[in-house]
This record gives sequence, C-alpha cells and structure tokens, in this order.
Amino acid sequence: MSRLFVFLGLVSTLLAVCGAYIGHRLIASSATLAAHSFAVWTFLALFLIAVLVGPILSRILPSNLRGRGYPIRWAFNMTMGIFFALLFYTVLIDAVGLLLGLFLEIDSKSSVLVLAILTGVTILIGALQALAPRIYRVDVPLENLPREFDGFTIAQISDLHIGEMIGGEYVRAVVEKTNSLKANLIALTGDIIDGAPDLVGPVSGELGRLRAADGVFYVTGNHEYYWGIENAVSAIRKTGIKVLLNEHILIARGGEFIAIAGVTDISAGRGVAGHTSDPEKSVRGLAKNIFKILLAHQPASFREALRAGFQLQLSGHTHGGQFFPWSLVVRLFQRYNSGLVRHDDLWIYVNRGTATWGPRLRFLIPPEITLLTLRRGP
Repeated sequence: MSRLFVFLGLVSTLLAVCGAYIGHRLIASSATLAAHSFAVWTFLALFLIAVLVGPILSRILPSNLRGRGYPIRWAFNMTMGIFFALLFYTVLIDAVGLLLGLFLEIDSKSSVLVLAILTGVTILIGALQALAPRIYRVDVPLENLPREFDGFTIAQISDLHIGEMIGGEYVRAVVEKTNSLKANLIALTGDIIDGAPDLVGPVSGELGRLRAADGVFYVTGNHEYYWGIENAVSAIRKTGIKVLLNEHILIARGGEFIAIAGVTDISAGRGVAGHTSDPEKSVRGLAKNIFKILLAHQPASFREALRAGFQLQLSGHTHGGQFFPWSLVVRLFQRYNSGLVRHDDLWIYVNRGTATWGPRLRFLIPPEITLLTLRRGP
C-alpha cells in the first residue's frame, strides 16, 4: 500500500508540474486568458484531478453503477488523452518557435489557436480510430519451420481490456473479425480481462465463439492480476479457451510437430505464488529440435525465450504507445514495442493492442488483430 501512495505521489507531482507549464504558456500567449488567469488555473486544477481519477474511477463506483456509468468513465478517461495532447503540442509549439526564432508570446493569439486545433484534431481522429480494430497481415520467415507448417496461420488478439470501457459490442466485433480470418490457431496474449468479475463475466463469454481448427489459447497479462488472477483465469476457462500457465501443447501435421507454449506475465511472480513466468518450464520435456512458439504478454520476455530455445515469440502489452505522441515515449521503456523484429535467432511480433486502456483513443496507432502466416525460408 505504501508503494501505491508513493507512486500516486510521484504521478501527481509530475502532472502538477506539467499542468503548471501548460497554464503558464497559455496565459503568456493570450491577453484574454491572462485577464482571467484565476479561471485558467482553476480549470487546469480540476482537469488534472479528472486525469488522476479516470483510471481508478471503476474502483470508486459502486458495483451496481459500473455497468451504467460508461459516459462518466469515458469522459474522465478522455481527460488523460486531452491533457497529454495539450502537453505535447505546447512543447512542440515552443520548440518550433525557438528553432524559427519566433516568439509566440503575450500579444499573439496564434499559439493558443494552433494548440486548440491540433489537440481537437488529435482527439477527434483518435476517438474515431479507436472504434474498431484493423487486420494486420504479417508473413514471418522461419528457417527451421517444419515443411508441413509452411503457411500455418495464427490470429493474434492482445490487450482487449474487457471491463469498464470495453464491452460486449466491441468484443463481438473482434470475435467476428477474427473468425473471418479462418486462422489455424488463435492466440490471446494477455490483458484480455481488465475489470470486476460482475461486469466482465457476461462479456468475456463472447470469446467462447472464437473458432480455430487447432485451438484457441490464452496467456495472462499484468492487468488480469490487478482484479484477481483466479477470477480472470476462471472466466477464460469457462469459454472453453485453453489457458497456458508455463505449459505447452503440441500440434501435429503429417508426422511433424510444433509446440505452442505460454507463460504467465513476466511481472506476475512479484505478488502471486506459483505464477513466476518461466519459458524454460513451459517447454520442459520437449526435444530440442521441436519448433517452439511462445505466447508471452510482455515483449521483455525475449531474453528468457531465447535461452529456452524458442524461434518465435508473440507478445502485446505496449499498445504501440496507443496514441501519438506516446508512440514515441514507449520506445524509451520497451526495446521492442510494435511489429515484427528479430533478436539473434528469435523472431518477436508485438501486437499494438486490439482495444484501448484509459482514454478511448488510438491516434495514428490503430487497434489491431494480427494474422501471422508462418513461412519456411530465410
């Protein structure tokens, strides 16, 4: 609990500093706003409170209001996106002004107008792009892939975040799009469940309609642990989806095999006994020459995956930054944050997220369902 208060304190301080910067620049750029500086500071203070409250509102609302409070949660969560757009464009305008030798200062309304337009366009486009996921088709070249599995397809769903913000209509659309791909296998790479059991249960049942000839498989993400991992795993198992907790299954084709292994989230072992992520354990007992694919929520699992002899890892977690400019920031914290990359002998695909967390925004980073086709060859 003390760590939580320290975290909230640091976040609050950072937001206050950023808010002070935005407020100062707005007042310095407009005589009208300068004349009403008290109103500007009051609005910014209330706005920052909303930014903080948004992500935890679902835990504040009584259970009987969670399902009916979507417009309130949507508005609170959108403040986060608006604030970071304001912050980024304020910094950008200042940087451009300095580089060009221009000073968009007290007697200039242009900077405030440009800031409002850029922020408005970002939020509008971001909200529209968040409405539905796109299909991304990716060929993965794999030298050691068994011949019988050349052309094998995997549909990947990640970071669906079923809960207070992502409901039945969105999940049904995801299921229908995924099934239309007719993939050999479907992989759910974590952060699928992100809400209280009474709200998530009826919606997660929609996942039971996912269909693939060689099965549908799920691994845990970090958000499942925030709501009680037993509840999340139970909800998934009730759908008939196979849960992989540091274990594997074999898929056969014409006398050849590939292993599909899944690990718990890399951060799970810190608080849940028996849930330490262990790629080596997940393939224990397999022959070394078996081709191995790992489902791991966080791309940071790649080091352990490489040591355990995997050839391909499917991950999510990063959302690709979810919306610009966070797509730039996420690169500072995640070595591999989106798309297909190679690390030594391991291919890694990082799904950008099938839905959203926090604000329903996906500006320039659309939500995705990935169809990966395994190709034998260099």
